[in-house]
Amino acid sequence: MVWLHVPRGCAIFHVASRVQHLIRSTLPTSHGFEPHSATIGSPFPKSAFVPGGKSKHTANFEFVGTIDNAPYLCVPAALAWRASLGGETAIRNYCQTLAQQGGQHVANSLGTEVMDNGSKTLTQCAMVNIRLPISLEKAQAAAAEAPGGIEPGRWARWYGTG
Repeated sequence: MVWLHVPRGCAIFHVASRVQHLIRSTLPTSHGFEPHSATIGSPFPKSAFVPGGKSKHTANFEFVGTIDNAPYLCVPAALAWRASLGGETAIRNYCQTLAQQGGQHVANSLGTEVMDNGSKTLTQCAMVNIRLPISLEKAQAAAAEAPGGIEPGRWARWYGTG
């Protein structure tokens, strides 16, 4: 999915048929949502909105409460603007460089590292993972002291900053 800088979110949502049963909901949730539990009821009347013959997955995602077509009408202008910046390759390179440099800055500030593999392919995208500065020994000791969890006031010591 590519965010094209249109006024509202504009995307296509595709889920392979074999895994559609795993996808429960998104925000916004459509009128077709069916909760797992009988204690949580859907406020939408099923008979009025869900036509027969459609899968639960289709009914859940086919309508998300808007009839505003403006985002779709803006796509040609958004694509032209992205082309004026140098195209998709230039935008991806910029985002990747920004993520790598920003990630390294944050890692340096925390005294830790950007997580990557030997071939450096995990940072060839617009996001990076940074190892949190948590000492395994301190975390294990804190967990042993408080099997039910760490009290909020003790987090600074757990992170090694207190």
